[in-house]
Amino acid sequence: MKIFTEYELEVTKELLNMSLANAADAFSKMANERVLFNGFDLELLKKSDIDTLLFEVAEKGLYVLTTEVKGKLQGISYLIFDAKDAAGIFPIFAPNAAVVAEDGELSEFQQAILMEVDNILAAAMITQLSNFLDLSVYGDVPNYKFLNKEQLSDLLRNDHEMYYEVAFNLKSKLETSNSNISPIFIWFFKNDFVEAVKNVIEIKQEGVLLKKSK
Repeated sequence: MKIFTEYELEVTKELLNMSLANAADAFSKMANERVLFNGFDLELLKKSDIDTLLFEVAEKGLYVLTTEVKGKLQGISYLIFDAKDAAGIFPIFAPNAAVVAEDGELSEFQQAILMEVDNILAAAMITQLSNFLDLSVYGDVPNYKFLNKEQLSDLLRNDHEMYYEVAFNLKSKLETSNSNISPIFIWFFKNDFVEAVKNVIEIKQEGVLLKKSK
């Protein structure tokens, strides 16, 4: 059984793409240089897809930022960097924090940078969702974890099986003049997210859906 029709998925994709564009503007101001999210695509994940998604990431040293979605929708986002991508993020926002320890552990300052990156992304997306769906939705304080691939796989599978029915993989590259970074960005929602999208599509004319959300 399909969760979304092709049109509903395209609306959701465009909604999240606009959210990333808003996040890129916030990134640009923070970094004092042009930051873009390019090559965006949206993939609905099944439970069996999670291990495949993590197949090519490092065996250890994964930096996992989570933000819970609260209010009229329930969900959670996971922003996942490996050591290479994290090392690419730090020079954008704080050149003096670019060096990562050999064991992969981050300083408190480096952790704070990644948490702020997650906060910008999550806030932009949650605001766009709230405006488009006309629902009171907000993000909790970001959380940081340093996990290996097996620990992350267990976390994602457990959260998906225990709490959330819908999973998205947001595929996009973060690009600056000197960096090309491809973190894993996953969102889990309860089924009420699907119902909310379908309800909005039913009550708004197709041609003005996304114009009214801007």
